Amino acid sequence: MSDQIQDLGPLPFPGRPHRGESGKGFMLRMAEVNGLELHEFYTLLQLEPKRAIRPQDTPVLARIFDCRVSDFDELVVHRNYATHCVQRHTFQGHLITRLYLFDLRHPKVCPRCLDEYGFARVAWDFTLFLWCPIHQCSLVECCGACGEQLTWFRPGIATCVCRSRLTDLPGEHEASWQIKVIAIATAHQGHAGMYSSPALPPDWGQVLGVLSALSVDGVMRLIWMLGISQDVDAGLARGRRRPNYAEAALIVERGIDHLLALLQHVGTGRLGAGARVGLLLKALERMKEDGATAGDRRFAASIIESLFQPRRARRPGNDEKQLALALEVRQ
Repeated sequence: MSDQIQDLGPLPFPGRPHRGESGKGFMLRMAEVNGLELHEFYTLLQLEPKRAIRPQDTPVLARIFDCRVSDFDELVVHRNYATHCVQRHTFQGHLITRLYLFDLRHPKVCPRCLDEYGFARVAWDFTLFLWCPIHQCSLVECCGACGEQLTWFRPGIATCVCRSRLTDLPGEHEASWQIKVIAIATAHQGHAGMYSSPALPPDWGQVLGVLSALSVDGVMRLIWMLGISQDVDAGLARGRRRPNYAEAALIVERGIDHLLALLQHVGTGRLGAGARVGLLLKALERMKEDGATAGDRRFAASIIESLFQPRRARRPGNDEKQLALALEVRQ
């Protein structure tokens, strides 16, 4: 780091991150209050614009924002490695085993949150998070005025590059119940009752019971593996390209529907019609091996045992017990 950066003092208008704030959203918010464009801010700090905040960046950030290094703990993306050189990242306090499960380049926003709270939430950076449980409206990925996809390199946290106010935009998609369940499960695991809605069908409780026992990584990996179809392009199927809103919505809806079908067949030793057996088995085996938590790994192992192993190799009537143990819920 250059001497110029080392000599930087606090900015005219310093500040600290809000709880649950996005790292890039924080940088944009602070650039705006200090009268800078985000690209000028990154140039001033000699940071790579496409990168997330790294541990080595926090001392200088703490100094110029006049706060503590620990204030940036949740904003830092830590990189580490698991077995077979699979990259694992600690992202906003969550261990994430697949890079395609979060997207730092294509922001989504809740216009009502921006209007009420004035900052971007980290949950919006998760690829399959498409609905705001607080205001019960869909997230927005494009400006309603100019039609362009939102970018972090815009004039302000609530301002599009065309200078239109994002707070004036309504949620642009009517969300399905499957999209709402994923948002509730990833944003408030174990506390979904406060977001219950009469618009949700009876099936949502069964689905949420399963998802609430998994980590954020486990929830998204499970829905991704069940929701990806063979007719999508190779880049999306292999996680090399992040889906747009419509593609992510289709993954979520298909994934939840397949999860319901899968749960109905637990204990039968078979899968429903149309199941992509080879792809699903391979994905579950990987999750069993490198899942983010022990609960995720137990869940994958129980599904493999129940649906893929020969019935003679299992004790009769034991499938439901194994799944309940894996989910840590009571029958």
